[in-house]
Amino acid sequence: MRLERLDRRRLPGQSRLFLQYLYDFDQVAPLYPAGPAHTGPEALGERAGDARRRDSRLPREDLVRILLDFNARVGSGPSTRENIEKLRDSGTVAVVTGQQLGLFGGPALSVYKALTAVSLARTLEAGGCPAVPVFWLPSDDSDFLESRSTAFFGPRGSLLRLGYSGPSPASATMVGTVSLEATGDPLKRLRDGAPVSEYQEAILQTLESAYAPGTFFTDAQGRWLARLFRNQGLVLFDALHPGYKGALRQVFETAVLERKRLIRSLQARGRKLEAEGHRVQVPVDASESLLFWLEERRRYKLDYRSGAYWSRGSRSLRLPPEELLDRIRTGTGEFGPNVLLRPIVQDHLFPTVAYVGGPAEVAYFSQVGAISRYWGIQCCVFPRAGVTVVDRKSQRLLKKHSLDLVELLSLGASRITERVARTGASKEVLDEFDRISDVVRESLTRLQGDIVRVDPSLEKMVPRAWKRVFYQMERVEKRFLENYRTRDRVAGRHLDHLQTRLHPQGKLQERVVNFNQFLMEEGPGFVDGLLEAIDPFCMDHQVIHV
Repeated sequence: MRLERLDRRRLPGQSRLFLQYLYDFDQVAPLYPAGPAHTGPEALGERAGDARRRDSRLPREDLVRILLDFNARVGSGPSTRENIEKLRDSGTVAVVTGQQLGLFGGPALSVYKALTAVSLARTLEAGGCPAVPVFWLPSDDSDFLESRSTAFFGPRGSLLRLGYSGPSPASATMVGTVSLEATGDPLKRLRDGAPVSEYQEAILQTLESAYAPGTFFTDAQGRWLARLFRNQGLVLFDALHPGYKGALRQVFETAVLERKRLIRSLQARGRKLEAEGHRVQVPVDASESLLFWLEERRRYKLDYRSGAYWSRGSRSLRLPPEELLDRIRTGTGEFGPNVLLRPIVQDHLFPTVAYVGGPAEVAYFSQVGAISRYWGIQCCVFPRAGVTVVDRKSQRLLKKHSLDLVELLSLGASRITERVARTGASKEVLDEFDRISDVVRESLTRLQGDIVRVDPSLEKMVPRAWKRVFYQMERVEKRFLENYRTRDRVAGRHLDHLQTRLHPQGKLQERVVNFNQFLMEEGPGFVDGLLEAIDPFCMDHQVIHV
């Protein structure tokens, strides 16, 4: 493997808040009271010292029992059990991450989060601080539509989209409670549709075992992650495990008792973000409660309206604040956090050094920073490693067509086509387009002056006419370029391969392509190779040439 670094400021679609967090933290420091842990091992170690001095609200013996239970159920290895046992010691800290459940593991970024957490835990261990990586499985999430599909590389430069073929669960059903009954069809489509690769059959067998019919979605994802990180000691946590809910009563009580001040703080933070030119990641209105009501297998958002809490969706529920508090205190109701409360819940349960998150999570942690003080917590976010894997064929094609990855990611399909066309047989035609366009523009500008001088009544008409002339010329050139891939079939296949592989659907590869794609091509050892190659303290996008 060869590592190349790309400054994220050169990549399209990066938010200014995220880039400032990475490269100019002082500009956003007031939004993140926990301070930076991503600037180097020393900063991470200082944050670990804070975590060691803070007691978790959940007794460590209870935490260990819960973790042992779930990790044994999904088949985690001995190194994971050793890490869980380390948490009995009050000096052991956790690096936490997590990602929405996804078919066959979802997009590759979930693995890059886990790799970053493992790497940070090892850094802390090397510095003398016992640390374990934890992956939070948000099985209480209810967006099955987002979880049911994934993508692999198909034949001839295409993208192979796979979806769960079983029936969709009822609205508000928590994804982790869905029993998977129809994973055979997408696996068959993967076996039949993906280009044959060296390790394909072995990886498919792993997926068939993890996502076997009758397996709950949380357990399926847990089995897959346990197998993938068997040697790295990744500790898995199920958000729907019943054993820890009693420890969250103080979290939920505060959410109710301080609701007005919490919402005011969040709205003030939103105004501050907007005033500084940033997008508010999680909009907060006056009805926000930060809470969900959980009942059987479903989750309902609670809204505060007319002096009471109302469930949103098909469940009709009205709870005055006093009754809601009573249910929290007596355990006669089950509750869950929204996205802004979840980091506080995580830090309440684990001695958390930092949560490893992507750009969106870095953004919403700026809002969490406005309310975490109400629980005596300062939540810290550590940017996950951003990774693009460049296969051998793509490396050859980039070189052949004199392209670099930044161009491919930033120019878009039509500009890349033009860029390649100008280096081939179409160069003379495109150059002539440019020459004629310049000559016509100069001539028409000169003629416009003459016309208006003779007949001022045509002053507004002439520019409109010239605009139509240039529109038609540009239309012809655009069609010429669109047909380029058809005229030059070899170049068209090359461009299809590059864009599908490295910029699928106009997005970063890590956000679209399933990580099992790379395992099928490079083998199970690819995880260890990535762990050695990536640098968690590198804020640039990391390009892995295999």
